[in-house]
Amino acid sequence: MSSESRYMKKGLLIKLSLVVFVLCAFFFTTFLSRLIFDFFKNISYRSGEDASCLYIRLSGNYREIPGYYPVDLISENNDMTLEDIVQAIRKARNDERIQTIFLEIHSIDNGWSSISDIRKEIELFRKKGKTVFVYLYGVSDKEYYLASAADSIFLSPTGSLFINGLSATVMFYSGLSDKLGIKWEVFSRGDYKSAPNVLTDSSLSTASREDLEKILFSIHENYVNEVQKSRDKLFLPFNDILDSGPYLSAAKALSLNLVDGLESFENLMYSLNLKDATIHPRKYLSQDINAFSREKPICVIFIEGEISYGDNSLIGSYDSQDARSIAEYIIKIAEDDKIKAIVIRINSPGGDLDASFTIGKAVQYASRRKPVVISMGDVSASGGYFISMYGDVIVCSEFTITGSIGVFMIKPDFSGLLLKTGLTVDTVKTNLSSDFMSVYRQLSDRETQILQNYADEAYDLFTSEVSKNRNLDSAIVESIAGGRIWSGTEACEIGLADTIGGLATAVSIAKDLADIPIETSIGIEIYPEPSLNLKNLKRRAWLKLAKEIFPEGYEIVFRPSGLNSLQIFFMFPYKIDIR
Repeated sequence: MSSESRYMKKGLLIKLSLVVFVLCAFFFTTFLSRLIFDFFKNISYRSGEDASCLYIRLSGNYREIPGYYPVDLISENNDMTLEDIVQAIRKARNDERIQTIFLEIHSIDNGWSSISDIRKEIELFRKKGKTVFVYLYGVSDKEYYLASAADSIFLSPTGSLFINGLSATVMFYSGLSDKLGIKWEVFSRGDYKSAPNVLTDSSLSTASREDLEKILFSIHENYVNEVQKSRDKLFLPFNDILDSGPYLSAAKALSLNLVDGLESFENLMYSLNLKDATIHPRKYLSQDINAFSREKPICVIFIEGEISYGDNSLIGSYDSQDARSIAEYIIKIAEDDKIKAIVIRINSPGGDLDASFTIGKAVQYASRRKPVVISMGDVSASGGYFISMYGDVIVCSEFTITGSIGVFMIKPDFSGLLLKTGLTVDTVKTNLSSDFMSVYRQLSDRETQILQNYADEAYDLFTSEVSKNRNLDSAIVESIAGGRIWSGTEACEIGLADTIGGLATAVSIAKDLADIPIETSIGIEIYPEPSLNLKNLKRRAWLKLAKEIFPEGYEIVFRPSGLNSLQIFFMFPYKIDIR
């Protein structure tokens, strides 16, 4: 053997050894972290047993899927899930030791439906004769909507209220595409299915504007009515106050009774005698060690983010769950006699056709064996709705955005970009359309018709399944489909959903359908189980940056399967951030 061969062999062995070492370290770390997590999760904390106030600091985004992150071991309040917050407030409601909740609210990135879930729990807490204080720094309409449910609202003397009504802005990239020489070939069904428009147009279409205005004013109406009802001490009708906003002066906000006092955080905690009487949600929830030993006749399955098959890499793809794993688990639970009912919590804008179909049919299989209740989060649209319609009962918030029953496909044509840059390509093929989805050329008329027919077939499948599973006449489905989006309130009125409520409502309905007495205290099986979450480390940095600067187009362009694949999307029109 030559020295060169020995050198190559030695280099290969070193590389293989490194791979084995990394894999072993990964799995050992995961196993060890899980043991540590389970240990801390199952012990009862002695500290905080005399606390009389549940202190919750809200800031940033709260995911729905339970997970374990290393920071969980040292953090009492960060990295909670939305359900952690809701469960802590619900537990405190019936706990004689806890008489007060103190909410410190910063900017919250979750949608209006999530905020509504927390707000309803605050209202129920107060109905028990208990007190809720809120402290604000600088917040906008969504956060003020939550704060308005409290007994008293305090604002930092240097704080401000950016409450001035709601708006939603969509960025369009057709001008950039033109400058780059990129064309987008779009195939869709439904006048309101406008996801690709952010790449092909320069402004909202008439249909898109109509849809967006409808959702915006529906949320606005609920927002104004709820605040007006909760803050009856306001000096002016709340909508008039919004017309005069924002309130950059804390003193001005106080003069209109938008808040009840201006005080520093530290002084307020001392004046309310809460400094040494508080307990954080995670520590508070961990005291209930009996929760881990109760029977778990109901399983809650969380589906969050884009619906896709993910990828086969060790760490996984960004911001999505694997559809096949979800479907397999649903079928497994459907055949488990210990589980009497299933609740599926969906917070998803949709995804590709096949992945949505796979999960949807698993839900249908389960519903034939035991009750399946769907709980919609902030968004359960397009592919999210495709999954939902197979449930026995659909529960949504007034603020849920759903519907978007339509399909689209998109293919880029980079031939203009090649001309601008001087790059050339040459292709050898055996048949007329062997390079069917090539990004280096425009589709022929024949190929265009093939793709449009494909989109039409997918749309017909979607609408026929809605008609069949929601027991709606096909003409009615056609009138509410076409890619149109609906608020949760509207969805209940037109038959796309059944009742208004949050996850707790869905669990109560599941208990009733499974003949479990409502007053019975039960455990809940959760999927996916809390585990060390390294999934989002892969490509996180640059994809997060792409999402920030390219918010609408990101959802369409950055697909796990790439742009040159033949893929139909049941996808929500575009990213909507209503503030």
